[in-house]
Parts: sequence; C-alpha cells; structure tokens
Amino acid sequence: MNILLDTNILIPLEDTSKLLDPNLSSIKQLCSKYNYNIFIHPLQIEDLNRDKNEERKKIVLSRVKQYQIIENPPEWNVSENPELSWKQKNDNDRIDNNLLFSLYRNAVSILVTEDEEIHKKAKSANIQEKVYRK
Repeated sequence: MNILLDTNILIPLEDTSKLLDPNLSSIKQLCSKYNYNIFIHPLQIEDLNRDKNEERKKIVLSRVKQYQIIENPPEWNVSENPELSWKQKNDNDRIDNNLLFSLYRNAVSILVTEDEEIHKKAKSANIQEKVYRK
C-alpha cells in the first residue's frame, strides 16, 4: 500500500524541535509493521521551500529525503478534468489539488491530511474513504 502524506503531516512529523504527536508516531509504526510505503509528491518540495521558518525548513527538507517521491505523478488541470471542479486560487490550492489528483488517479492508495479543504474536495470526487486524518 502506498501512502501519501500531506505537507501538514510531514512538517510536524519531521520537525525535531517539537515533541512528536503520538498519532504521527503511530502512522510510522503502522507503515513499518505492515510494509506500507510512504510517499511525498514532488510539488511538496516546492511547498516546503516556502516555509518562512528557515531553521525548520532546513531540518524538514533534509529529513524528507527518506521518503519516496511519486515519479511522474498525474497533473491536475481543470480544463482536462472538468468533472473535478476544485478551486485553485493560489499555489497551496495547486499543490493540494495535485496531491488529491494523485490519489484520484491511483498513484497512491491513501492520503493523510489535516486539511479540511482537501477532505471536502475528496468528498466531491467521491474518494473521501481514501483520505484520512492523523
């Protein structure tokens, strides 16, 4: 099983300056126990590079190298996918839409996120059963 972690999961999971949420440690334990693969989307590197906290950015970017990156992920485009009328006002929406589209097109099996907008978009695409919270 291939699991995609949203940036809002990656940052607290890999930020060594704070205590680790027990739910996040459980995610890693379960993935290890059941041999699930944890992935990140290539656009998340761009997202992480925008972090204004320079020290955290440096730490998290160094630590995400331990995860596999989705190779050649499907790219979401509203004109090519009119059935998915997801809003896209900014770079965060663009990245979120592409993470969710990777799930929609089965590049990954599960997406873990705390982003309520992603959960709403997943419901509109009828894939809400594949989107989990920590």
